[in-house]
Amino acid sequence: YSGAPMYYTPQAMPPPPPSDPEELRERIAKQIEYYFSVENLVKDMYLRSQMDQQGWVRVEVIGNFNRVRMLTADNRVLLDALQARSQLLEVQEDRIRRREDWQVWLSPPPGANPPPARAPRNVISPQ
Repeated sequence: YSGAPMYYTPQAMPPPPPSDPEELRERIAKQIEYYFSVENLVKDMYLRSQMDQQGWVRVEVIGNFNRVRMLTADNRVLLDALQARSQLLEVQEDRIRRREDWQVWLSPPPGANPPPARAPRNVISPQ
């Protein structure tokens, strides 16, 4: 310890969960829709790595995210909120995915060769 004062900047905490069930569903849907938004998926490699081959993510994965846990610990409430409120996401049993373009966000399977960084120049085929 150098004797210099230590300062901690408190992080902005989201407001507590609403007591109104409809408002709670709305906040849950908006938060989870953000996770599956283009804005987030372009940088969220963890969430993309949790997608199966059809783009589904298990609700337990989403339910463990801090901001979701602050709203509810009940995964059934998450699924119900998405079924009732989300136009972006679909629910199947205990899984969630984007309704449209989910294929775009799939991670390549392990061991797959990544695409070339650029196309080869002037490839001449033998005659």
